Amino acid sequence: MQQTKQGDRRASFMRVSVLARDLDVSVQQVYLMLRSGEIQGVRFGRSWRIPTSVLEQLIEKAKANASDHASAPAATVSEQQSAEEASAR
Repeated sequence: MQQTKQGDRRASFMRVSVLARDLDVSVQQVYLMLRSGEIQGVRFGRSWRIPTSVLEQLIEKAKANASDHASAPAATVSEQQSAEEASAR
């Protein structure tokens, strides 16, 4: 958050293009995320602004998903073959 001279706090916002660049996705993808409600934004006239906290939340969510996938045990080749044989019967 930014502080003004009076000491009050204001939320920091970013443009759609900045969020798209930071996430390495297209601008259209960010608009889809806004329309679907996956991310929250504020509309100023015809322009959207996204709170910087949204980027932080997306990063934390991605980290949590990555750690979930890393902690899940991978099936061995023999387990996969056994499952395939069982389903073929």
